[in-house]
Amino acid sequence: MAVIDAQGRLVFSNLAKVEAPVDLSDREHFRVHRDHPQQDRLYISKPVLGRVSKQWTIQFTRPIHKDGQFAGCWCSRCRRASLATTTSRSTSVPTA
Repeated sequence: MAVIDAQGRLVFSNLAKVEAPVDLSDREHFRVHRDHPQQDRLYISKPVLGRVSKQWTIQFTRPIHKDGQFAGCWCSRCRRASLATTTSRSTSVPTA
């Protein structure tokens, strides 16, 4: 889980303490909320290489609003490999 502020800076990550600023303002999963601040919707990203995790992940994001204004976004991630494994198991056809 992570929190990105309104300027696109990572301010919280459950993976590691945020010691130095990490700029995520160029990431689509941030821009979609910044560029459409009145929309409150879940966004599911294309796979991206995490700047903190260093792993390929799919981001699930929702905007954070404070006093009716865009204040950043909340981000949960799923490793791409984990999603692929789960998907292949759920679409497997059992054999007799």
